[in-house]
Amino acid sequence: LPAGHQVKVAAVDTTFEPLTEGFQLTGSADLKQSVKSLASRTPMGATDLTSGLRAAFAENTSEPMSVLYIGDGMSAADQLSVKNLDSLVDELLQHSISFHALLLGPNVDTQLPGILANQTGGTFEQPVALDAVASAERLATQMSAAPVFVKDVEVSGSGLKLAAGDSVALRADRHTVLFGQGS
Repeated sequence: LPAGHQVKVAAVDTTFEPLTEGFQLTGSADLKQSVKSLASRTPMGATDLTSGLRAAFAENTSEPMSVLYIGDGMSAADQLSVKNLDSLVDELLQHSISFHALLLGPNVDTQLPGILANQTGGTFEQPVALDAVASAERLATQMSAAPVFVKDVEVSGSGLKLAAGDSVALRADRHTVLFGQGS
């Protein structure tokens, strides 16, 4: 990520374990050490993505932020129902948080990360072996371009409103399709 960004690194499986003391500037010694700590951990599978995401923004609910998930995209420790997924997306939008993912591994689930990324103005990459660096660079660029979070979209004088939810994340680097309801 570009200089000046603040980053918090955490390991997430069935628990959320911060590996930095709060948010650190890119390039800092603490951040480099946290990445080494993360690299030395054995991935144990069974991720609870919902509690991991909620823990990630618990300390910072007033500033817009991006969350980057690196893993296989599965939330095996917490199978989300449609109701729980809707609630999680609403919380992310309420706190102006965009979800980004770098999907890695022999078996990945693109559906859950795709839904979270699409609904929150985030992105995801699933790199092929020869293009992993380019995928990571593209993702860093996309994370640096924050979406605009718009609430209560209504077409003036028509009564036409968003069909689902009251908030939408708009990105300048891709099209956004909105569904409306009303006359």
